[in-house]
Amino acid sequence: MFKNQLSRGKNAPNYLKTNDNNVFLELDGKIKDIEFAKYVFNVADKNGRELNDKELILLNQIKDNKRIKASYITDNLLELGLIERVGYGKYILSRNYYNDIHRSGEYTRSRGLSKEHNKMLILEHLKSYEKGFKKDLSQVLPTLRWFQIYRMLIELRQEKKIKFTGDRRSHSGKNAGYWKLVA
Repeated sequence: MFKNQLSRGKNAPNYLKTNDNNVFLELDGKIKDIEFAKYVFNVADKNGRELNDKELILLNQIKDNKRIKASYITDNLLELGLIERVGYGKYILSRNYYNDIHRSGEYTRSRGLSKEHNKMLILEHLKSYEKGFKKDLSQVLPTLRWFQIYRMLIELRQEKKIKFTGDRRSHSGKNAGYWKLVA
């Protein structure tokens, strides 16, 4: 059922209303994205493969921007060129897919800015506001997790562009730690 639904560009079967006594199945007949289904079928066909249920489900989760754990399934989809890894647990549909459907702008948005662009945004924020607190920097780069931002801050500090001032343990009050440009 999963394979039939997903390969035709429809939503996956829904079992969410199932309980201990009954199994409820909802099949949505509406075509969600026929371009996506055709593209996936063509890529698999060119590679002499037929995608299994797990691969199709995972591919649709990636299309819906859900975080995915790396596995042999993601490895298979990467090998086929259907997806790209853009971070820890973050996969997107491949550039080829977006080129094929003539939506290169969506690819750029999905991929996000490069690390260098993000570092430039941090520097611009610090130039404008003189101080960068954890909360502020998280707002500057809302699609990133704090540990990703922190890694960039450490790189900028190693490049001697910024420095940390204040108490590392305090996130509020007079002694709150913050980042600032090196004078």
